[in-house]
Amino acid sequence: MDVSPPPPRVCAKCETSSNDPHAQNLLFKTSKVPSCYHVFCLPCLKTLFSKSSSFPCPICSISLNPSKLTSSSVSTLYCSTDANWRSKVLSVYNKTRDEFDDLKGYNDYLEEIEDIIYTLVNEYYTPTGLSLRKKLSSLSQTLDSSVIERQISKEEEERVKKEEVEEEKIKEWRKRNVREQEKNLVSLGERSEISLYLQEAKRIGFEKYVEKEMEEGEKEEGIHVWYQGGKIGPLPTLRSRSELKNWEIKRQRICGQVVKKSKRDREICFDEFMKGVWI
Repeated sequence: MDVSPPPPRVCAKCETSSNDPHAQNLLFKTSKVPSCYHVFCLPCLKTLFSKSSSFPCPICSISLNPSKLTSSSVSTLYCSTDANWRSKVLSVYNKTRDEFDDLKGYNDYLEEIEDIIYTLVNEYYTPTGLSLRKKLSSLSQTLDSSVIERQISKEEEERVKKEEVEEEKIKEWRKRNVREQEKNLVSLGERSEISLYLQEAKRIGFEKYVEKEMEEGEKEEGIHVWYQGGKIGPLPTLRSRSELKNWEIKRQRICGQVVKKSKRDREICFDEFMKGVWI
C-alpha cells in the first residue's frame, strides 16, 4: 500500500516550509478557525503576539488569538471539522429513500447535503456560510419542536391504548364476577329450596310428607333426592300406598336399619339417611 507523505506546513507570514532542511526542528501551529486553517511558525507567532493579544491572518484577515491555534495538522483539523458538521447537518437533513418519488430526487437531496457540509467547513465566515448556519439553526429548532410534538402524541396514544386495555380487563373481570355470582346464587337457591323440603319432611314425618306431595300432585323432578347405588337421584313418583311401602322398605335397607314398625323408628332412620346424603 502506497502511503504518500503528509503535505508540508508553510507559515502564512514568513512562508517557511516544514520541508526546509533549516526548519526541521521548527514548530508550527494551525488555525482552528474553519475557512482559515492557515499555519504559522512559532517565531512568527511570538512576534505577532508580542504586539497584541490577537492579530489578523495575513491571508484571510480572520482575527486569531492563542485559543484559536493548535498543534494539529490541517488534515486532522479538516477531518474533525467535517465530521462535526456532517453530524449536525444529518441530524436535520434526515430524509430516507422512501420519502422520494424517484432515485434522482433522492440523489439530488444527498448532493445538497454534501454541498452544505463543504460550505460550512470551508466557507464558515463567508456570507454563504453564515446564511447556511442560520438556516441550519432554524431547521434544528423546528425539528426539535416537531420531535417533541411527536413524542407527546406518541405518549398520548400509548396512554389511550393502555387505558383501553385496562378497561377491557375490568370488563372481563366484571363478566367473570357476574357469572360466578349467578352460579353461586343458583347453587344457594337450590340448596335453600331443598333445605325447606327437608325441614318440612322432618317436621311432619317422611311418610306423611310423601303422602302430602302425592295428594298435591307434585310431579317435578330434582326437588326430592334419594340415594341409590352411590348416586343421588330424583325421588320416584309414588302413586299408591303399596309403592310407598315398598320404597320405604328399600330406603331403610339403604340406611342399614332394621325395618321397624313404629313411626319414631322410621323418623330416626330417615334422619340417618339424610345425614348420609346431604352435606
